Amino acid sequence: MPTHRATAAVTAVPEAPSDRLSPARAAALRDRGLRTLSSHRSTLTQRVVASLRSTEEAYRGSRFPAGELAPWIDRSLSRGLAAFRVRPEERAATCDWASELGHARARQGVPLDSMLRAYHTGGQVLCLALMRWAAEEDLASSPSALLVDDVWNIVDLHCAAAVRTFRAAEAEAGSGDGRVGAFGSLLDTLLNGESDPAFCSAVARGLALPEHGRYAVVVERPAPGGGPVVAAELPGRVAGVRTIWRMHGECAIGLAVLGETAPSALVDALPTAPGRCTGVSLDVSGLSELGTARRLAELAARTVTSREGAACLADELPAALLVVRPDLAGELSQRTLAPVLALEPSDRDLLLATLKAWLDADGASSRAATALYCHRNTVLNRLRRLERLTRRSLSVPRDLVELSLALQAHELLSTGH
Repeated sequence: MPTHRATAAVTAVPEAPSDRLSPARAAALRDRGLRTLSSHRSTLTQRVVASLRSTEEAYRGSRFPAGELAPWIDRSLSRGLAAFRVRPEERAATCDWASELGHARARQGVPLDSMLRAYHTGGQVLCLALMRWAAEEDLASSPSALLVDDVWNIVDLHCAAAVRTFRAAEAEAGSGDGRVGAFGSLLDTLLNGESDPAFCSAVARGLALPEHGRYAVVVERPAPGGGPVVAAELPGRVAGVRTIWRMHGECAIGLAVLGETAPSALVDALPTAPGRCTGVSLDVSGLSELGTARRLAELAARTVTSREGAACLADELPAALLVVRPDLAGELSQRTLAPVLALEPSDRDLLLATLKAWLDADGASSRAATALYCHRNTVLNRLRRLERLTRRSLSVPRDLVELSLALQAHELLSTGH
């Protein structure tokens, strides 16, 4: 574990021999310094919180339940000051809160380095406060250095305890379905649509989750002909976001603790796997809405038209509407594209592929031609033929919307959605 001595050297002069202070004098200084720090603990807590909020992304946003961070920092400072009151060999008893905090931070998905820097920040704030007090008391440099050095001894001790439980929590988490331990069944209940506040509070406490934070649900399921999702392959963090997975048969359902992250960022960061369809829901506010988010994620997965891939519902709302009513989607496709669908398969597929490329290129014929490896005039000729067959014009907004939705409906129905 990294040490904090290099930082301590910046704020204090080198340590003087301990025999320059009598034990009684050292105890008196320690007691006066402790009383001063204790009287300003609320202010010191706010300084640490402000520093973490401004410098550490892991401590910003909605990762922590509202109002949680300041009390936890205050408790850490309190246990640190308590360690000042006892002899070094008795300080292990003051590590109880650090051990609890390390376990909680691992479950919250806070990176280990961020937690270490949080302890470092707390040590710096305490040292600066001690140095100001020493200057006001006109203390010699040697006693001041001894007090500052003792601060870092305590920070190192508590930090080591937090790291041990952090790593133990990570080891317990393992992979896949074991991530949530005894709270898995409660989380499943929420994902299945339960919204009772008691369930939400229990899951929030048990998994160190913000009860009213921003969440998205990810659904990964086998594509037609694909194998089951493997729990060991599921990442614990996606786009820097803590993700808790539950296995449901051949499918996996992930709870993403978004914070300030957009759901679309998860699609870009999820590892691609052949034979798998992935859907990401819209963001929801709070654990009580996880059942809705799961249904939306499943709907997003059904909009994947290439038999495998990932889709974010926010980017696929028109396709989602078609998936919800496949009967109407089929009617739309048939009524709009019937003359095209009646062509020989090679001819039909060529016109539909050209329309798709043109739509994907935002109506730019030259870009569509590049994607299709043909000349721009070839694209224009194919589109004119499609317009004649369907009796619709791509320059008329209503016709354009109808053709676009009909094409999506045809693609969805062709892939079994």
